[in-house]
Amino acid sequence: MKKLTVIGLALIGLSSGAAAMEGLKAPSEQSALVCFIDFRVGLAIGRNEEEIGSKGPCRYTIDKKVFRSMLLPRKDSEFYQKSNVRAKIIYSPTEVYFIDANGVVRFGDHKFVVNKDEFTKYVKDIHGK
Repeated sequence: MKKLTVIGLALIGLSSGAAAMEGLKAPSEQSALVCFIDFRVGLAIGRNEEEIGSKGPCRYTIDKKVFRSMLLPRKDSEFYQKSNVRAKIIYSPTEVYFIDANGVVRFGDHKFVVNKDEFTKYVKDIHGK
C-alpha cells in the first residue's frame, strides 16, 4: 500500500494538551473516544501525546473489552516512541492509552503492543471510514 506523506503541521493543529482534554470524553462507560492518525500516513514531524486530539481526528470510538483484548505483552526490544504517537484512546481523564507509530501502547507506566492492522481495521470498519 502506498504511504501518504504529510508535510508540515496542517494535519493537526497544535494547542495545549490540558485545554484539549477538557472537551474530550468517552461516549459511554463501555466505549472510548479514539483520536487517530492512520499508521500508514508518513509524517514529516511526529506528534507527541499532547498534540494527538488537540484539534484533530477524535472521530472514532472503540469498545473497552475489544481494545483490551487487542493488548499483547511487549517485547523488551520494543520501545515506546513518545514523539511519534498515532492514537489516543480516552475512557476518562485518568484512563488514557497512547499508541505510537510502531504499535507500542502506553498506559501510565505500563507498556503493551497492539497489532496495528487489527486496530486500524476495527476503528475504521466500525465507522465506515
